[in-house]
Amino acid sequence: MAASRARHADFDLAQALDYDLAALPLAPDPDMQIALAIADLHNAAAALARAAPHARRGLGWRCADAATRITRCLDDLFPGV
Repeated sequence: MAASRARHADFDLAQALDYDLAALPLAPDPDMQIALAIADLHNAAAALARAAPHARRGLGWRCADAATRITRCLDDLFPGV
């Protein structure tokens, strides 16, 4: 507990609040956002494909089908991405 207090004793709130936030970008550029969204969808498809063999009866085929459809759709709309 004393070590934690010692670390926080050096913290200067005024200095921390004086940081220039205007220099930081608020969000990635639109192309990067699209690329990240596509990567997220590929990851979701992979997660569904991995879950399919272990899912309860009646749900596994839906997971596998959704994974296939997501992947096919991404390949059609964004080839090579």
